[in-house]
Amino acid sequence: MTLSVDSIRFKPYDVDLDRAVRKTVFGDKPRRCWHVCTRTIEGQTGWGDIAPWPGFSESATEIDRRIHQLETSISPVQFEQIADMEIWLDGLDLEPVIRFGLELSFLDLFAQQRGVPIAALLDPNYATELSIHALVDSAETAVSSVEAGADAIKVKLSDTWRKDVERIRDIRQAVPLAKIRIDANGAWPERLAKKRVRELSELGVDIIEQPVSGEDIDGLKAVASTCEMTLSADESVCVDAEAVLAIDALNEIVLKPMYLGGLVPSYELAQKAYRRGLKVCVTHALESKIGRTGAAHLAAASDALKPATHGISGAWNRSAMEIMVPRTPGLGVSVQ
Repeated sequence: MTLSVDSIRFKPYDVDLDRAVRKTVFGDKPRRCWHVCTRTIEGQTGWGDIAPWPGFSESATEIDRRIHQLETSISPVQFEQIADMEIWLDGLDLEPVIRFGLELSFLDLFAQQRGVPIAALLDPNYATELSIHALVDSAETAVSSVEAGADAIKVKLSDTWRKDVERIRDIRQAVPLAKIRIDANGAWPERLAKKRVRELSELGVDIIEQPVSGEDIDGLKAVASTCEMTLSADESVCVDAEAVLAIDALNEIVLKPMYLGGLVPSYELAQKAYRRGLKVCVTHALESKIGRTGAAHLAAASDALKPATHGISGAWNRSAMEIMVPRTPGLGVSVQ
């Protein structure tokens, strides 16, 4: 069945982030994002999300300029298959965040047309229950998360190593059985990263995420060669996914579909990762429920390959640490 899209619109919105994050990353200014609204000639509506983030994508100013160009150049379009849509998007040479937004809105329409969730378009055997890790900042929040059902927790590092060590030690003592995932956000040069990773291992940390900058693929490879815990790549996947997948000693990749150009290319990366023996963790980009739910569909499809624990809270939560994937056709959520 042909999908005939006769309207594509971009609607700006601002994300209300934690003040500390907003001040550090966005200079205390609102985080500008956009919803993508597409409509078929039959009246169906599809939704997508565009959420820039410094270090992962182009700036909001650059994205705004590109969106204005697209608004004057995109014409109504028809697709016979999802593959046709992917080829059309590739032909536009889009920034990954814009490609994600458009692709998600089209997949929403395709799935509605076929009467299935988006996850089923990626893998008909998609998982209907997802496990998520809890983001904590103290021993107290770690305990409450574990009591709510979490078996894995994530801690983001601050800019004070001594305080981080004390905090992680307290968390490990408070939740001795939970897996602890530390996100370094590319904070260290290679030599220091090796030292810090050894210290984290001694503290009982299970997973270290992105110890070196995203661009430092060689540094990531060097850290992987000596790392005794699970090493996960996040920002580096957005920089050069194929180079990351080629690192022999790497254990896991993080997939942020917002910055990888969409659900379909992200799912293809998940397939490659599993073929190479890597784990996969799907996360969102702190965007609206539209993009977060899109990431959850990817996680559901990825779990059909191999179940994992993801960072996708905020979409379809059945409990604090568990998500039930609905069978609603399409994305399953919309903008009111």
